[in-house]
Amino acid sequence: MEHCNVAVAGRQKSTNPKVVFVLGATATGKSKLAINLAVRFDGKVINSDKIQVYDGFPVITNKVTEEERAGVAHHLLGGVRPDADFTAENFCREAADAVARVHSSGRLPVVAGGSNTYIEKLVAGGSGGAFLAAYDCLFLWIDVSPDLLR
Repeated sequence: MEHCNVAVAGRQKSTNPKVVFVLGATATGKSKLAINLAVRFDGKVINSDKIQVYDGFPVITNKVTEEERAGVAHHLLGGVRPDADFTAENFCREAADAVARVHSSGRLPVVAGGSNTYIEKLVAGGSGGAFLAAYDCLFLWIDVSPDLLR
């Protein structure tokens, strides 16, 4: 991704790298939207669901399958032993590293999942707000009516 300064209505457009967050309640289509965004904007998905970081539990957590991933690389989707204690601090460190790696490859990080404590720790609580200072963040909240979910 190319970064440049552009004057917009008297303000300079930020040259910070971008990060997209896809958030929402369970079963609202976060993973599907994240994958579609990653396909469209040459990105990679970083999981932020606190159960899906663990190995196993594919049915219980509705973890996306290889086929559903549509060739999009996913970070933090499994890889943690089921008996490990993967805290918000662990997520903050691992996700920040993943975002940096995705950017270094010239791709767009798309962070997706329903664990708001993980997102809050990453964006607001980690390293004194360093994440928000380093990146321009776009937050997409998916809202689906209860009738449709049923």
